[in-house]
Amino acid sequence: MCRYLKILPLLLAGLGAVFPVAPGTSAEPAVTGVRVGNHVSMTRFVLEATERLEAEVFTLASPYRVVIDLPEVSWRLPEGVGKTGAGLIENFRYGLFAPGKSRVVLDVKAPVAVKKSFILAPDGGYRYRLVLDLERVSRKAFFERVEAGRRSRKVAALPVPSPLPARPKDRRDSKRVIVIDPGHGGVDPGTIGRRGTREKTITLIMARELRRRLEATGRYRVVLTRRRDIFVRLRHRVAKARAAGAELFISMHADAIRNRRVRGASVYTLSEVASDKEAAALAAKENKADLI
Repeated sequence: MCRYLKILPLLLAGLGAVFPVAPGTSAEPAVTGVRVGNHVSMTRFVLEATERLEAEVFTLASPYRVVIDLPEVSWRLPEGVGKTGAGLIENFRYGLFAPGKSRVVLDVKAPVAVKKSFILAPDGGYRYRLVLDLERVSRKAFFERVEAGRRSRKVAALPVPSPLPARPKDRRDSKRVIVIDPGHGGVDPGTIGRRGTREKTITLIMARELRRRLEATGRYRVVLTRRRDIFVRLRHRVAKARAAGAELFISMHADAIRNRRVRGASVYTLSEVASDKEAAALAAKENKADLI
């Protein structure tokens, strides 16, 4: 069972597979289009952007993934992009991984290697394009590349907030402290609905509204574990709640469930044992979020 309380409106999953360029303007670099092409001996993945983007590309195992780290960008892509891929790419997800860093994660169907990666300058109506060509390799070759990349890459650990006492002594008021945790975020979209709605968007809207209503009573001080569309590790969410002296921690989700006859909301409380198979499956899925 999940190690936190969850409120779960049910959202049936769906998918879309068209990745057109979306218009818009932004002060920061923006990714405006994504294309996936399946060729005879390789799969090509293309990111189109308003500016030239320097990228770090590496592979990860268990499950097989290709990761593309970029500077912080905005995403001008339609809802639902990424749920379906092509060729060696099963699907992909994207978003803000940490302040200053955006990430794209390609879930691949088999061991792969990045055969080529290069940047194309604007031409023929296209903007800057970051191109990756993926080819299938043996499992042994894949793990050798993963290990070599791990040794050569300097991975900056995300800072972990220092946990404070559950009830800080310098509390200035008698209001009860509640921490609301909007599930998922950034590169972790959560469930994607039939019309492309992302769970991470729903949970943030829900959390903001719940905060508004609780604060309107004048009885509570409410803290959100994330205020924008950014990835936050599970342990960081808990550490933030402890640092705030929270007396209640509410994690909000909008999951899909295989039984389409089920409607309504679910409330999960702290437990070491799942009440049924559906609860166990949902908990296992949520607790693996840090694989992102």
